[in-house]
Amino acid sequence: MAVFNVSVIKFYFKNICEFLLEFLFIRVLFVALSILFYLICLHIAQNRYKAVGLLLKCQKILSEFQAGIIGNFIDRYCNKVCLTKTDELFDSYFKSSKSKRYRAEFCRYGKSYASRIKFPKKVDDVVRQGDLIVLKPYLCNREKGVLLIKYNDSFERFLALFDLKKISKMYRIVLEPSTWGYQDVALGLFRGLNTDVIVQAQCEEDFDYIKGIKDNLIPIRIGAGDWGDADLFTRGVKEKKYDVIMVASWQLLKRHKLFFTALSKIKPYLTRVCLVGYPTEGRTKNDIITDAKTIGVNDLIDIFENITPVQVARKISMSKISVMLTKREGASKVIYESLFCDVPVLLSNKNRGVNRAIINSQTGTLSSDKNLANNILRMTDNYKCFSPRDWAIENTGYLNSFERLNNLIKEISIENEEKWTQNLFMKKNAPNPIYVKDKERLLADQEFLVLEKLLVC
Repeated sequence: MAVFNVSVIKFYFKNICEFLLEFLFIRVLFVALSILFYLICLHIAQNRYKAVGLLLKCQKILSEFQAGIIGNFIDRYCNKVCLTKTDELFDSYFKSSKSKRYRAEFCRYGKSYASRIKFPKKVDDVVRQGDLIVLKPYLCNREKGVLLIKYNDSFERFLALFDLKKISKMYRIVLEPSTWGYQDVALGLFRGLNTDVIVQAQCEEDFDYIKGIKDNLIPIRIGAGDWGDADLFTRGVKEKKYDVIMVASWQLLKRHKLFFTALSKIKPYLTRVCLVGYPTEGRTKNDIITDAKTIGVNDLIDIFENITPVQVARKISMSKISVMLTKREGASKVIYESLFCDVPVLLSNKNRGVNRAIINSQTGTLSSDKNLANNILRMTDNYKCFSPRDWAIENTGYLNSFERLNNLIKEISIENEEKWTQNLFMKKNAPNPIYVKDKERLLADQEFLVLEKLLVC
């Protein structure tokens, strides 16, 4: 119960803060206090890593609002002042307790695991990769290799584990973030490397942010969700059991109450609704049932908790439309899985983090909270008018993403008068990265022996 109360307090505290930040005076005060704490961390605590991290969090929060002059000021301050002394920033991070903890943890696992940023399992599969994979081996001084790092937490793990001067000479790096908002100190640390760093950025705001930084950070408009395998999903069944499906954890921020309220307005026109989720932050299936009963839609809903990915895909294919109402979501795989199942998606127009361009006349609808009920009804009545799978096969999935990433890095290499005799290895997310071809996986295994020698363990 105590955990539940904490999650509720955090949720409502954040909503109150969002409301207050709508006011110009509060924004000015927020920026002033953030810069003050930045200066305290920098000059008194003498910790540039924590100081920059704090101010970038402020920048990230303000990026959610039309902050105008205030937002522009903090952007310039962060990019021109905070992130300029990259050597000092990295030195501060490398000496930090977090960096030391990462080194101690992964060096304890052994070099084979550390070089892959991979957590050991008692029963393992050779196909399973870690958070770092080789996309191209180092061939010579004029043909660099390419490494890909997945998940924000592993960006800093990588920086703590490797000899970055040697890495920069031998490899380009691809980052695949797992959350929205790229105002992140880890990206500032990569800014100091003497190599190109390609940053996957499916969200337009995050793409523009990285593009504005310039230096060695190069954005590409794809994200983790774009690396799915369409062949693992089949077109939705003809006879639909559910009008609507919502796949999300039971967190308050997923906004189930808003969904239930919308359903209550159109309940007479609906047959069944499917909810798929899992417990988190103290909230369980029972909390969802309580909310549904309070709003009067419990008899309309089938709830499934902790089911397998195959079962999730089956539930999606049995639904007319898929709904995602989160205000902030990183690389949402549910949206792409819905499209691959030929199920159109209704996405909240308040969302920040998803590539909103994938929601179009073929694939679904953006909806305000006010018009949610009407848009659900309109889409369920006309779901056959959409063609999401056809669009998805043409525009997303690992085959399209591979081609775009491969072409970008090839162009960069040629512009730098380097050789390009070998394409990238092909990978997909399932949901973690794996190699598509066993031959390339075995070649990558050989390159990890090289990476083991570049560890600072």
